[in-house]
Amino acid sequence: MGFVCGVVVYLFTLHVTEIGIWAAFYRQVAYPSFAVAFYESGLAFTTLDVPSLPVGWKFLGPAEAIAGMLMFAWSTAVLFNHTMWISEIRRKYFRLGHRVQSD
Repeated sequence: MGFVCGVVVYLFTLHVTEIGIWAAFYRQVAYPSFAVAFYESGLAFTTLDVPSLPVGWKFLGPAEAIAGMLMFAWSTAVLFNHTMWISEIRRKYFRLGHRVQSD
């Protein structure tokens, strides 16, 4: 369980890092503070909203949404892969005759 939790924290950190990178760019282009840019970037990344960007940069909102959808799909695949790996090891363990002892 600890291994899966570590993977989840790692993936979450990757998502927040990517949102932060987009926010740093948004901060330079349109927003007065990093906090507002980070919030708008988070909304765009999760496809909840499109950021209010200058006309020449409007394409970045949908581009970030696509990147967010791909990151969520990739994260799901990574979690599924690790869960299957743990399930396979557990199945092999029980096939070798190991049984859970009840108290």
